[in-house]
Amino acid sequence: MQNILDWYKKKIIMKRTNRKIAKQWLVILGIITILFTGCLSTQNYTYEQPIEQNFTEQNSSGQNVAEITEQANAGDANAQNELGDMYQNGKGVAQDYDKAVYWYTKSAEQGDGEGQAKLGRMYEDGKGVAQDYDKAVHWYTKSAEQGNSTAQFALGWMYCDGLGVSQNYKKAAYWINLSYENATDEEEKRLAQKVWNDYELWRY
Repeated sequence: MQNILDWYKKKIIMKRTNRKIAKQWLVILGIITILFTGCLSTQNYTYEQPIEQNFTEQNSSGQNVAEITEQANAGDANAQNELGDMYQNGKGVAQDYDKAVYWYTKSAEQGDGEGQAKLGRMYEDGKGVAQDYDKAVHWYTKSAEQGNSTAQFALGWMYCDGLGVSQNYKKAAYWINLSYENATDEEEKRLAQKVWNDYELWRY
């Protein structure tokens, strides 16, 4: 779920800090990007080859794209999520948001909380589908009710800004607090704490 957290981190920086601080962050990110690009340039990648050949085309279990696709077609929700990730990020396959949405939807419709959270993000961001905050809230809610901390954070954010729902700081406080309590990742906890403080959700 790191992609979702990174995405929200950028939104929080741009929305809840003043322009001066935002510009400072952009400079820092630019420097990091330059340094990272420099590191990549020292690697022995063959850029003339198809992008798929610059990746192992295997997951942590040693499965290749064909094996993951076979499992996804057989109804394995985890494989469907993984395949969705691959298409969203262009890892092992050509980047294709439409296909990412397709596989996230397959997983989400089976009731998988991770797939629901990722599908919600695609609707919120309008990638592979028309931007639709109502549908984003729908899928975030389903995932959040299953205890997915990332979806709980996203849903709290939607209530903070009134996206797909009426602005409601009390509900925002409820979901952001749950996200903080359930998060196992320190970065996610820091993001939840930042939103809690920036929006003064402790008042509700």
